[in-house]
Amino acid sequence: MFAVTTEQSAARPGSMASIGRIAQAEWLRTFLSPLRVGSFRLYVCANFFQLVSSWSQRFALLWIVWESSHSMRMLSFVPIGEMAPTIWLGYIAGIVADKTNRFHIVIGVQRCLAVVAFLLSTVAASAMGPTPAIILWCLNGTLIAFLTPAAFSLTPMMVGRELLPKAIAINSVCYSIAVFVAPVLVYVLIEAIGPWIVFSLNGIMLIIYSTVISKISQNFQSDAGVKSVGGQRRAWSPQVTAPIVGTLASLAIVCMLFRPIGELLPGIVASLHGTTDLALIATLTSAFTLGGLFSSLILLGWISPSNASRINGPVALGLSVSAIAMIWAESNAILTLIMFAFGLTLAMNATLALVLVQLEADEQSRGKLVSIYFYVYSGGTALGSVLYGIGEAFPRSIIVFASIVFTVFSACRFVGERRRKLWGNRL
Repeated sequence: MFAVTTEQSAARPGSMASIGRIAQAEWLRTFLSPLRVGSFRLYVCANFFQLVSSWSQRFALLWIVWESSHSMRMLSFVPIGEMAPTIWLGYIAGIVADKTNRFHIVIGVQRCLAVVAFLLSTVAASAMGPTPAIILWCLNGTLIAFLTPAAFSLTPMMVGRELLPKAIAINSVCYSIAVFVAPVLVYVLIEAIGPWIVFSLNGIMLIIYSTVISKISQNFQSDAGVKSVGGQRRAWSPQVTAPIVGTLASLAIVCMLFRPIGELLPGIVASLHGTTDLALIATLTSAFTLGGLFSSLILLGWISPSNASRINGPVALGLSVSAIAMIWAESNAILTLIMFAFGLTLAMNATLALVLVQLEADEQSRGKLVSIYFYVYSGGTALGSVLYGIGEAFPRSIIVFASIVFTVFSACRFVGERRRKLWGNRL
């Protein structure tokens, strides 16, 4: 007579089922809390589709350059066209982002990128060869160099400090999914219609994206980046703190010594394990990419302003251990799991670095610090690739050296973070 049905138990306000549903709903609200901000929610939706279209454009460009030239030398100009303008103009772009309205920069550059996309579509449709496409791609890279500091500075303006880590994690999830989806989309579109449609769709998406940003900007009346500090504008030098220096130094080590492993995966696997099996390389690449996606999901549920710096230690240790384990993996299955862990910790390190830089940056320095972040990210990866190329005969030694250096540095950084509470963090 005292038996209680499941439905009755669930209906009671204090029942375990009710408490569980409340806890689940609360966890979900916390997990996706930045999306409660209307401006950021609109931004994420538009940004996701724009990321998919932009990555699709990149893959389509690689395809038409290869199909029209069958030259690795011509193909190498694609990443050069992306990275070189960022290295040359990145800091200037950061200064511009800090001195002018960032929304206006993003809107204007996106519309210029749309024009470039339509021109690339014309080149692809008329089969003009690789040279015009590469020239336009270099122009595209120059525009992106000016876009990046301003675009990455919008998220803190929309969500504030408390929600910033989760907001960056959401952006990282969108980025990872876009990278995963784009190759399939490009293949389908090229097979069904032709490469020109990829560029045209990207141009349309860029126009839509700039329109969305224009709508969001109406909620922000002040010109971010024209604020003063102590009565004077901070025009050239960013406000640098000890945590920022430590974060960027850590990122430099990771990009130089670990990130090239993912970029040069076929050669690394061949050197370490003596195999060039295409199926294995494809599996390892997929595991590496999925690790990056899962890292964003983990951070989304875990990260906050209070624990962002504490997560660094376990992530650094995991990255070093997975890199070492890669050398002595005894089977393809184990190597695949290790590559997943390596991709997870590598992507988590980059996301954490961006979070920590954004948390420490003030509005007058944010654009410049973001540009420095991408200097380190792009330049470190390029230098590291050269290092691995020079030392292609002994990648094991490089990986072991990298793991030791990064572990020691991370330990010193951990000690420094503790001492900073006593000595202060201003340099």
